[in-house]
Amino acid sequence: TAQREKELRDKVTSLTAEQTLLTQRQADFDRSLAAELADAKKLKKFLAADKLEIPSALDSFLTEHATRNTEHALRNTQEALTTLGEHFSREQTLLNEQATQLTTEATRLEDDIRKLRTGDRETSYEAEAPNAARLRRILRAELGLGANEVVYLCDVLQIPNADWQNSVEGLLGFNRFTLLVPPAHYDDAMQLYRKHKDTIHGAALLDTESILNGTRNTNINEYALAKEVTTSHPAARVYVNLLLGHYVKCDTVEQLRDHRTAITQECFVRRNFTDSHLNPRVYKRWFIGERAAPRQIEQREQRIDEIAGELKNFNKRETALRERLALTRAKIRPFVELETALPALSRLVPLESELAALNKELATLDSHTVETLKAEVEKYQHERDQLQAEVNAAERKLGNLEEKIKQIETESIPGLERSADKSINSAESFLIQENADEETKSDVQKEFERRRERQPLEVILQNASRYENDYQTAEGRSRDRLREAKQAYSIRYDFGTDDADDAARYVTEKVKLVTSELPNYENQIAHQRGLAEQELVENFIHRLREQIEDARQQLAFLNDTLANLRFGGERFEFINQPAPALRQVFDMVMDSQQVMGDSLFDSDFRQRHQQGWDLLFERLTSVHDNESAELRELQDYRNYLQYDIRIHYPNGDRALLSQINAKKSGGETTTPFYVAMAASFAQAYRLNQARPSDTIRLALFDEAFSKMDTARTSSALHFMREAGLQVLLATPPDKSGSLLPYVDSVCTVIRKNNHSFVIEIDKSEMMEKLESQ
Repeated sequence: TAQREKELRDKVTSLTAEQTLLTQRQADFDRSLAAELADAKKLKKFLAADKLEIPSALDSFLTEHATRNTEHALRNTQEALTTLGEHFSREQTLLNEQATQLTTEATRLEDDIRKLRTGDRETSYEAEAPNAARLRRILRAELGLGANEVVYLCDVLQIPNADWQNSVEGLLGFNRFTLLVPPAHYDDAMQLYRKHKDTIHGAALLDTESILNGTRNTNINEYALAKEVTTSHPAARVYVNLLLGHYVKCDTVEQLRDHRTAITQECFVRRNFTDSHLNPRVYKRWFIGERAAPRQIEQREQRIDEIAGELKNFNKRETALRERLALTRAKIRPFVELETALPALSRLVPLESELAALNKELATLDSHTVETLKAEVEKYQHERDQLQAEVNAAERKLGNLEEKIKQIETESIPGLERSADKSINSAESFLIQENADEETKSDVQKEFERRRERQPLEVILQNASRYENDYQTAEGRSRDRLREAKQAYSIRYDFGTDDADDAARYVTEKVKLVTSELPNYENQIAHQRGLAEQELVENFIHRLREQIEDARQQLAFLNDTLANLRFGGERFEFINQPAPALRQVFDMVMDSQQVMGDSLFDSDFRQRHQQGWDLLFERLTSVHDNESAELRELQDYRNYLQYDIRIHYPNGDRALLSQINAKKSGGETTTPFYVAMAASFAQAYRLNQARPSDTIRLALFDEAFSKMDTARTSSALHFMREAGLQVLLATPPDKSGSLLPYVDSVCTVIRKNNHSFVIEIDKSEMMEKLESQ
């Protein structure tokens, strides 16, 4: 009795510890399952909001857990979540790609706006008429023409009445980008155009000499649309008359029927008795006159606002997709952990029953009397007799089993081996049918041997039969995915369809593409990339040379004005020389003008300037962010020149401002400062261009010329006015008297009782008073 009690108590202690552990795991499982159920309900709402089909496995998971069929629900839900996660992941990838494209577009538009606000309209020309822009660069580079000698038609036109701007822009269309060249260079320009005809097409060159000689006396109706266009260019005037002179302006659409060719301000046009409406994408993009740049800036700003709205919507959807991915793709591992925990928890219920039985037995256990023990002895003797009888029966049964073993060895085992061989042959036939490689066959054989060593053949066959449906289901899903992939490829690439179960025809197509066509495409891509990089470098060199030459022309213009001015007997001259740090690239850029007709890549030009060429090509084609500063240095033409002011003294001596700046008096060094300031204003206002910008040209100076004598002040003011500047000077009253002879008007600002008044002074009266003193 004592021994049995000890055994029971040990057993109860062990089972109680196991029960405690399993109970804790069950509680953790229930909490995790409750959380997953809540997230599943949330996911179901998201799917309904997205108008997506709710998987049946998800509904089953929300209902089957109540029937304790949790394991089946978990397994099916994993597959559904995997499919949904892949769907949301694809949508997220597509959304990110679209957002990147929109961001790139917005960056490009902001760059265009910045250039347009600084007066650089080349970007808009490149976007609207790239071939015309490229032909212009080639003509300037090969013929050595200035920016004012090769111009677009739209740059020499004006439309005073804004009400007719859309109509003029729409009818001229691509003719707005017709190039005008000097008559003496027209034949050479056409030869160059012909040379590049394979890469440039659609650009137009106006034969200004022929059009002037052939259509000079054309009469234009006073109501013709051509009257709305003004220009100082004779050939452009005739060309516009030729294009727009036959179109009569009408106030209403009904008036169009009175004419053969006419147009309204709404851009309804009549040609040969047919009416149509011009393309808004053409006439709303203005390129003519002073209103063109603000309109282009406005249109780009509107597009940037649209992009901002689209990106805002993308960000909202991105946030929603992250929530959905957290409820699908991120849930696979928790579901696997829940499914893995289920088998161990199934032990909890029988363990509790066993523990209850042991506790009950332990409670009824007590000390037995001798009679009870004798009764138990008799009982056990009776049980022994029964066991002995069972042993005898077992021995007889053992003899029968030995007989059966012999029968199995001689009959059953050979039959099973034949069945196994048949199954092996069937498996090998299946592998051959599925085109399995040797490695797959070897893996199958190894797996078969491993299972035979671990389990009897009968068990292997039973397991195979049991999992046959699972394997067939997996095979069906795989074949469905293969069929969908084949169908998608056939539709996308017009490859045709077939009813075969395998993908042999598609594998053959892949091999053909990889071994034959793909190398051709790669070679073509490499060739086109080389051509693109070649054109990039050549265009960069030609553009940079134009900018450097323009800068030198501006300095020459200023020097022409300074040549006849004396500042206290001194004369100033702007000088420049190549910057030593970029001398190799500078020599290469300026020497490119000597290569006429040939490509810079194909001539010996590259060999002569190999070091500069390699540096430029490496910087332009590099994709590393850490080289952006070096690239910006190469792109700015100002970095290629060093600037200084040469001072010519009355005795014939000369000196550079950079050498004497720290040695001379204030007046001697202040004068070059004002000369340089005036030159900077002129450059900022683009006053040295062939077609100066219509700007205010305002230059304000506070307490100006305070350290300069009268002669220097007079020369400085004369230089500023010759440069086209409108100068405003703010000086104390005691300094204004010396400036009177050199200004047009004088105003005095007076402050009294916290109020300011501006009084205009009569200059002539003031001069008379000063002369009488």
